[in-house]
This record gives sequence, C-alpha cells and structure tokens, in this order.
Amino acid sequence: PIRLLSLHEIVNDTIGGQPVAITWCPLCFSALAFDPVVDGRALTFGVSGYLYNDNLVMYDHQTNTLWSQLVGQAIRGAERGTQLAILPSLITSWGDWKAQQPETTILSAQKLGQLAEDIIDPYAGYYTSGAAGFSSGLEINDALAAKTLVAGVVAGKESRAYPLTAVQDAGLINDQIGQLALLLAFDEPLDTILAYNRTVDGQILTLEWADSPGNLRDVETSTLWDARTGEAFAGPLQGQQLTPVSAPLVFWFAWAAFHPDTAVYQN
Repeated sequence: PIRLLSLHEIVNDTIGGQPVAITWCPLCFSALAFDPVVDGRALTFGVSGYLYNDNLVMYDHQTNTLWSQLVGQAIRGAERGTQLAILPSLITSWGDWKAQQPETTILSAQKLGQLAEDIIDPYAGYYTSGAAGFSSGLEINDALAAKTLVAGVVAGKESRAYPLTAVQDAGLINDQIGQLALLLAFDEPLDTILAYNRTVDGQILTLEWADSPGNLRDVETSTLWDARTGEAFAGPLQGQQLTPVSAPLVFWFAWAAFHPDTAVYQN
C-alpha cells in the first residue's frame, strides 16, 4: 500500500522465492521493484536520507553503496556503476488488483498497531499540490506541467516520456524508440499502463485490441495475446511471450531531471 510505503519507502521481501526490493519515492511518485541480487548476493536496502535530483537515494546494508532509485544504479561506493535489474510492477488500486489476483497477499501494518486503511499518507496533500520536489534550485523542464504523470521508457541512449492522459486517450500505442519496438496498453480495469517489447523471434508485431476485453491481436499473424500477461494463447504464435518493458509512472519534473534530452510522445 502506498500509504505504508510513504512511511518506509523501501520493503525488502521475497516473493515466490525471488528476493525483491520494493521502492517508493513520494516526492517523484516513482514506484520501482528491483531484483537485488548482485554478483550472486542478495542485497537489502535502506533509506540513506540523501536525495539526487529530488529522488530517493538508497543504500545497501552489505556494502554501504549509495543507489539512485529512479535509475536503479549505484552512484557512490563499492558497487558504483552497477545496475539493478528492474522487475515488472505497476501502480493500481487494491480493489482492482484483488479482483484480478484473488490469492494475493498484502503488506500488513500490524507491527504499527494499525490497519493499513487507517494510516494517513503524510504526502497525500503533496501529490495534488502545486509544489514539485524539495530542492528550490532544481531546474524544471517546462515541456509539461511539473507534476504531469508520465510513463518513462529508456532504450539504449534514447528516452521518451508518455503522458498518462495520452496513453489513456490512445488506449494502445505501437511505438519505436531506437531499437526497441514498444507497446503501451492502457488497462482500464486496473487503471494503469502495461508495457511490452513487441518484437517476437525477430519479427516486429503491430498490436490492436481484439474483440474480447483484455485481449490483443497482432496484425501480422492474427495471434491473440493476453494484455496482462503478454502471453499468446491462440493462433500461429501460441505459447510465445511478449517481454515486459520497464515504464514506471513518475512525475514529469523528476523524469526530465534524469533524462534532460528525453522526447515527449505526441498523439
């Protein structure tokens, strides 16, 4: 729950045997999940108290290295330059997620002696206020309003920001960033964005919504794909898988600070 993450910002956990680091920077509205295994060792993370471009700076307990959350990279210390693998994740509502994943578990606030729904997010007012970030000296790119929510995608040396409203309006976007053939789909029931690489076995596919809700069809082979899992379930490519792409939702001012040359998607 975001209101719990706003109190702690980092959760070190294990899901299905996979160590994970769940991170949240309320100033940037950026939620990213990482594979914390580096050189065969699972790192655990804490909040350093520092900010970089007004974004959360983490440290690992094993080497005391400092890591930038939004790019998942070590910026000072023994692991400097190391990149954490980003795991697929999304921001959605508990009700919508529970409906789609009825057996899911949830982080408890029991140790705080409270129910999660009774906890007040200390940043609740900030999310909708005119204030952006913490540092008064941070230069803000005025291509978009500072707290416009964008899905940010990096491919090689290129980056592009997709305003949430643009993806909502389009419903489905087939795009190209450098060598990455990108698919962005707005999942209305989950009220979030799904992102995939639409290249399968060297073939770039063009996806469109199928007649049945939540399913996609590619123009090239008429294969049907599950938009939520990226798996082909009927047609010539049945059993194939679209590869998830990291496209975290984040406030524009933070994305532009880390990617000053970023392009902005236009409908």
